[in-house]
Amino acid sequence: MPTIKVLSWNIYKFGKHLTSSTTRLNVVLDLVNPSTGPAFDLFVVIEPQIGSGKIGELATGSGADAMQKLRASLRARKNGSGWEVVPPVVLASSNKREALAVFFNSATLTLKGPVDDAKIKSKKWRTTKTQGSGAGSLRGKCEFTDSSNTKLTFPTGPERRPYLVTFETVSGSKTFSILAAHSPSPKYSGSTSTARNKQARLGTRKLGEIEELTSTHRAHPVIVVGDFNCCWPGHPTDSSYNCSTKSTDKDEEAEGGLTGEGFTSQISGGGSAEPRGTSLKGAGGKGTTATSYTNHAFDYLLTADGGGSSLTIANARILGLGDLTTGYSTTLNKTKFKPVFKRIRVTKGNGVSDHLPIAADITI
Repeated sequence: MPTIKVLSWNIYKFGKHLTSSTTRLNVVLDLVNPSTGPAFDLFVVIEPQIGSGKIGELATGSGADAMQKLRASLRARKNGSGWEVVPPVVLASSNKREALAVFFNSATLTLKGPVDDAKIKSKKWRTTKTQGSGAGSLRGKCEFTDSSNTKLTFPTGPERRPYLVTFETVSGSKTFSILAAHSPSPKYSGSTSTARNKQARLGTRKLGEIEELTSTHRAHPVIVVGDFNCCWPGHPTDSSYNCSTKSTDKDEEAEGGLTGEGFTSQISGGGSAEPRGTSLKGAGGKGTTATSYTNHAFDYLLTADGGGSSLTIANARILGLGDLTTGYSTTLNKTKFKPVFKRIRVTKGNGVSDHLPIAADITI
């Protein structure tokens, strides 16, 4: 039974900002493929900023260039020669163009598509390891229909389509898919900066309508990861975490589209020694303890069995500042907190992101 180590991180406007700094780049490299200890097998980056293009076309621009540099940097590390990136495509139709980056270690995973796109001719996106009959032309899927074959559209703000990628494990030949998503950004109102975003909630619920994710059409296990810009049950929903719980804009309703199709949310947060949320924005950054430097709980990992195969989840967690900063303890104090926070929290040209990553070990 193969075990896959999965990591997902919204890296703020992923692009040149990250790769132009050795310090910032090393934060990511040390997490994904550390010099000691096990590396991850699958790494999803939310929020790459890309150039112009139509939905479904190969991504270009700063974010696409950063994917190539990160891939090369991962491959240069010890035991990292197998790292590849799934060819990224344009997923947002407005001026704020985005993609989703899916990195994988070809020593443990084989890319299976599900899309075989003859238009992928650029050598920089061709995987270096033969991937079967579709070598060099396989990518993920961004056009979806529901169970009745009706084309799905996703809320604008800007429109952000999910990206579905299928893999097979090298050990045991087990097939699974991962769906990465970035729901529309929340809007803030009031003196407490309460997050309210109907579009984020509707966009997240829409994921459960994707045919390949429905309980009746799921051909193999599916993992869903991303920044959904909504707070769900299992995470704090009190006012201090700025979750929308009123009227028709209840954040906790967002997960219903997926849980109604048999998905289980695996990231709970709230432990005494771990972050309770994944966002480093707002007042949460003023805290000095493991549970007080975050606010919104917006990033999640969900799983569902399928096709006669089941998943076992272990070590599902939010990675805190201590996990991201070599040489610092996860027990933060007033002396250590400020330099740690500044190294990770993106602000005025410094830092890596305004989110914390999430991770899990998944056995098929």
